[in-house]
Amino acid sequence: MGLPRWIANGVVKRSVSLDADLDDELTRRLGRGGKSRFLKTAARDALARISIVELLTRFDQEDGPVPDAVHEQVAKLPRRK
Repeated sequence: MGLPRWIANGVVKRSVSLDADLDDELTRRLGRGGKSRFLKTAARDALARISIVELLTRFDQEDGPVPDAVHEQVAKLPRRK
């Protein structure tokens, strides 16, 4: 019989808490089935941005200030849909 598909694919089920108005908006825009995918993508994007900011901070400390133009470009990075 094997493992359930979500375990076999390395998926971990977790419970998260959302403000009611945020949950309502997500449901309205994405339907009931789209929230997990949306939240997974949002979390990956946020982690990528955190990593970039950490890298820029390290560069600032080790090599001197990173030009403002670089910080501005990072702020303009597109977000996945």
